Parts: sequence; structure tokens; C-alpha cells
Amino acid sequence: MIKHFFLTIVASLFLSSVLFGDIEKVWERSLSEVFPDPKQPHSHEPLSPSFYPALVNNHLILGSQDGRVKGINIYDQSIKNIIFLPLTISEVTSYPKNHCVFKGRHKLTNKLYYCSVNVHHNRMRGVLHHDGPMIPFKDWGVFEKSYTLYVFNPDKGKTIYRQESPRDIVKPVFTPEKKTLFLTSKGEITQLILPKFGGSYLTMSNRKKKREILKFKSIATLDPDMVADTLYKNTLYYHRKNGEIGVMNIQSKKILWERTYFKKGMTIKGPFIYKGLLYYLVSYPKSNKKKIGSGKLIALDPKNGISKWVSKDLPFQNFGIVQFGQAIVSTDDTGNLLFLDLKTGEIRAQHHVGNGVTKPTVNGNLMFVLTADKVIQFKDTSVLLQLKLWLLELKKKLT
Repeated sequence: MIKHFFLTIVASLFLSSVLFGDIEKVWERSLSEVFPDPKQPHSHEPLSPSFYPALVNNHLILGSQDGRVKGINIYDQSIKNIIFLPLTISEVTSYPKNHCVFKGRHKLTNKLYYCSVNVHHNRMRGVLHHDGPMIPFKDWGVFEKSYTLYVFNPDKGKTIYRQESPRDIVKPVFTPEKKTLFLTSKGEITQLILPKFGGSYLTMSNRKKKREILKFKSIATLDPDMVADTLYKNTLYYHRKNGEIGVMNIQSKKILWERTYFKKGMTIKGPFIYKGLLYYLVSYPKSNKKKIGSGKLIALDPKNGISKWVSKDLPFQNFGIVQFGQAIVSTDDTGNLLFLDLKTGEIRAQHHVGNGVTKPTVNGNLMFVLTADKVIQFKDTSVLLQLKLWLLELKKKLT
């Protein structure tokens, strides 16, 4: 009896470590070491409050509002000077072949530019002036201007193709599938499709040729008060401006359910879909002065919209919902980075990091966090995640 009890305890402890191991802090670097301010000792050049780094090979790529681009080696923490751009950098997106596209306003003209940089060779590849969003598409970026769709090649640093489009892009629509979706000004969700062998033709084509390569597929048209959040397979997750969260089958156009979880003046982010649950981040309205800047994480049953758990009040972060291992990452008012259990919403781990946390950069069992004054690397040590990553790596080698 005692032996059986002992084995049960050991098994439960092992299972706990497999499913949710320790989240360890591996290293941290002060931003005053990465971007030292020559005018103010022990200070650093400012970074955009919404900027979060990109991971390219073994380097974490950062850009300051003074226009300096640098990389931190994630293994030995050495700092690499990459390039200086005449921009107040606000965003970076990584692309294949060691390329990053930096977004920011020109320091003299205040116009919005996209700069493509090879961060391995420390060379600028090209510059693009465009006031709207650029959407990652395969190995390129796409943007729309005056009902014409342009394809930007980061490797070449220029647009390589353009095609007339009757769509006016408002914003991209998130999907966990390998698709490029966007919402038009007419409320139409459209999929951008590159036909087989179209990639080779794109890179080799003469832009003056009239052959149209890109295809557009209309997925659904929304009501004027509906906002598309996520599309997964045939299911659209949306919210209405009156505070309702809903789910619709895009083939039958049938609304499966709608429930009210917020009201006018509140902000909603999500859903993040994982293992049969929907996760939303909902803010309090700005009229609630006592709770301004705060919100709640809500886990919903996708079948009926009933909540499984609701978190305590947390700071409403600008980075939305980020998964790391078996947890959702959040913060509290005292500068702690929280790891909430995906199933229960309970705090399973926490680390003090300070204020100004932007969207964490996750790569497998590693996570990189940028705060107001430092960069930190975390590691998830759960056995199950390590095994999953090993199997994925083995699959890549075999294929």
C-alpha cells in the first residue's frame, strides 16, 4: 500500500515536470550596453514602446528610435553593430536569407519608410516609401496603393511585381494556417493566392508584362459592424462593435453563437486558439478611470462561448496573447512577468522583469523579452516540449 502510494506521488511529480517544467531566466543584457547614450552615462537610446525584436539565426535584432540597428548573439550575448538608418524605427519583420525589413518615419521628412537590410552582411538592400501596412506573403511583402497590389522583395530591396486589384486592403486577418488573408474596405475577407510555380515567375518576370500571377479568393463578406479577428478552416471568429464575440461558419454563413463579453469603449484582442479553447484579452473602458489600462484574459469553449476561466485584473498589454509552452504570458502592476496555465488560468510561474514589456519573441523553448531597460532570455525546461522540438527537428532532417 505504501509502495503504491509512493509510486503514485513520483508519477504525478514526473507528469507535472513533463507538462509544465520550470521557466528559467538564462541571461539579460542592459539596453545601456546595447544602445549606450553618449550624452547620458548609464542611459540608452530610446526604443519605440511597441517595438519587439526579431530572431534571425543566432542573433536577436533590435532597432532604436535614433536609427541604430544591432544584434545580440543569443549564445554568448555579444553585441553586433549592423547598420544606421535615418529612421525612427518602430517595427522589424524578418524574412528569409537573413533579411529584415525595418519600418519607421524619416527623421527629416516624417514620411513612413520600409528599409530592407541583410543583417548578416550589414548591408541595406533597398528603401520603400509607403504610408500603409505591408503584409508578409511567402518570401516577400505585399502592399496596396491606389487599387494596385505590389510585391516587395526584401532580397532585392525593391518591388518586383505589380498587379491591378479591385480590393482596398484595410488590415491583415490572422489565421494559424499558411494563408495570407486581409480585410477590404467593403468588409470582404480575401485570400491572396500564389499559384504553383508562381514564385519563380514572380522573381523572373518583367513588371511591364500584362500576365496576372496573383489570384484573389473571396472568403466571406461581413456585416458593417463586424470585425474579423481570426479565420481557421471554415470558422470565422469575430466581434461586433456593440461588445459581442461570435463564431460563424463561412460556408453556410450560419452564426453558431454570439455572447457579450465587453462593451463600447473597450478593446479586444484574440482569439488565440489552442487545444479546444479560445483565449481573448479584453480591456476595461477608458471611462473606468480606476481600471484604465487594465483588462482580463478569458478562456472560452468554442462550441458555445461559455467561459472556462477568467483571469484577475491584469495590465492590458499592447502585445496581445502570447503562448510559451503550456502558458500564456502576461504581466502585473509590480513588474512581474506572469505565466498563466492554459487550462486553468492559474499563475504557474513568475519572474520580476520591470516595466515596459513589449511583445515577447518566442522560438521553440526559448523566449526573449524586451523591457524599458533590458533584454532577457527565458527557457522552458518541460520535458514534453523538449521532446516535441526534438521530433520536429528530426522530421526536418528526414524530409
